[in-house]
Amino acid sequence: MINVSKRLKAIGDFVPDGSVLVDIGTDHALLIIYLLQQSKINEAYGLDIAKKPLELAQKNLLEHNLEGQVELILSDGLQAFTKEGNCFVVAGMGGETLWKIIKDYPFKSDDTLILQANSKLASLRELLSLNSFEIVDESFIIDMKRSYTILKVKPSARIIALSKEEQVLGPILIKKNHPKYIEKIKNRRKYLQKLKDFNQEMMEEFLLLDAFLKESNYE
Repeated sequence: MINVSKRLKAIGDFVPDGSVLVDIGTDHALLIIYLLQQSKINEAYGLDIAKKPLELAQKNLLEHNLEGQVELILSDGLQAFTKEGNCFVVAGMGGETLWKIIKDYPFKSDDTLILQANSKLASLRELLSLNSFEIVDESFIIDMKRSYTILKVKPSARIIALSKEEQVLGPILIKKNHPKYIEKIKNRRKYLQKLKDFNQEMMEEFLLLDAFLKESNYE
């Protein structure tokens, strides 16, 4: 059995059983191999913008005797993907890049998107909400001393507006009372307190975090 990071395991937890997985930016195909070995999926497509990662992915699949269940595709995002999938993973990249990959793709109403952005998370949540995507779940983890937020998203027939607090803190995460997430918010507030007077955007975020912690009795 393959060993994967806590981050990849958390992403895999959001993949519905029996999905046809489309792993965008598959790199070495570790997520695909992990999910196949767990019998959570039966087939997958691994997409990457560069040939070298796909060559390494192919090598890994051969080593685990899984090449017959996976098709690897050279593609910039979803541009060259013409197959059928129902669970799309986009992880490990900036929020702006992630949004460019998914914004124009014709997702079906029963598709699932699993997104993990390394930056611009609040902006990503706002764009999702304004473009008829619903955040149905979120998870927060610490892996190798780095924090990650993972979104589980479904296409929606309506616009689901998020408040500024929900954009910054997450519409699901703020209800979960995850101790490590609350600790992260406190640390972020402490950091912003030193810089808030030099930047209006930082001031607004500081005030939002401060109000949330006080109103939720997390002081």
